[in-house]
Amino acid sequence: MPTKQSTPTETDRAEIVLTQAKSSIKHFREAFATVRMARKASGPPTAGEQDLIRASLTFAAAGLDSILKELIKGSIKALAEKDTDVQKGLEEYARRQLREETDGSFAKNSANFIAKLLVSPKPYEQLVENYTIHLTGSSLQSVDQLFKASSALGITIKIVNDKSKELREIFEIRNKIIHELDVRFDITHGQKSRNSRTKKGLDEMSDLLLKVAAEYIKAVNQKLIKAAEK
Repeated sequence: MPTKQSTPTETDRAEIVLTQAKSSIKHFREAFATVRMARKASGPPTAGEQDLIRASLTFAAAGLDSILKELIKGSIKALAEKDTDVQKGLEEYARRQLREETDGSFAKNSANFIAKLLVSPKPYEQLVENYTIHLTGSSLQSVDQLFKASSALGITIKIVNDKSKELREIFEIRNKIIHELDVRFDITHGQKSRNSRTKKGLDEMSDLLLKVAAEYIKAVNQKLIKAAEK
C-alpha cells in the first residue's frame, strides 16, 4: 500500500500564522463576552464593544495577508522548479523586467535587474527572490490581490471565486475601520457618527477570511505534494 504523504514543510510558517490569527480572534470574542456580561447587557453592543469585534475583523484580514505572503515565500521556489503554471508566472515576471523601451534601449531598471543577476553567485535563486519580493511587497488585502496570489501559486481557490462579491465588501469594511475609524459623515446635517456593526455580521466576515486562508494553505500543500512526485 502507498504510504501517506507527509505535510510539506514549506507551509509551516503559514500554518503558525493561521493558528495565531484564530487565537487572537478568539480572545477578542471572549473580551466582548466578558464586557457584555459585566454590564449585564442585553441590547445592541456599545461603540466600545463594537471596537472589539472591529478589531477581530482587522486581525483576520491581517492574518490572511500574512498567510499569503508566507505561502509565497515558503513555496514559490519549490513550485517554480516543478510546476508549469508557476514557471509561467516567473517567466512573465522576468520578461517584464527585461522589456525594452520604445527607443530600443533597455530601461534603467532593466539594466539593474540584469546586473544583479549576472553578479549573483546563484542567478536563478536571485531571480526567484526578486519575484518573491515583487509578490509580497504590498498588502494582499483585496480580492484582486487574492487572485494575484492564486495565479502566482498556480492554484484556484473556489471559495474566492464563489464569494468574490462578499469578500470585496469585507475588505471595504476593513479599510473603513483601518483608515477612517469606521466614521460615517452625514453631509446633509453636517454630522458624523460611526457605522453600526453587529457582532454576528463581523464574526461571519472574520470567519470567512480565516476559511479563505485555510483553503490557500490546503491548496498549496496539495500543489507541493504533486510537484514532489514529479
